[in-house]
Amino acid sequence: MKNYFDKEFEMRYFEMDKSGKASSITMLTLLQETAVEHCYFAEHSLFSLTEQNLGWVLVSGIMEMDRYP
Repeated sequence: MKNYFDKEFEMRYFEMDKSGKASSITMLTLLQETAVEHCYFAEHSLFSLTEQNLGWVLVSGIMEMDRYP
């Protein structure tokens, strides 16, 4: 298994403002979605972690953005 996780998003119209830029809330939501998918990629389930009174925490990471969406 590779030691990193990456994910690409295609922005939808309702995630952008009238000038076509994503809001900071949208960006944070996409990061949250990425963290959840990373959890599943590492063969864990957020639901099973909750049952064990555990959580999934992002300790560090790199975000590469070619342009502001």
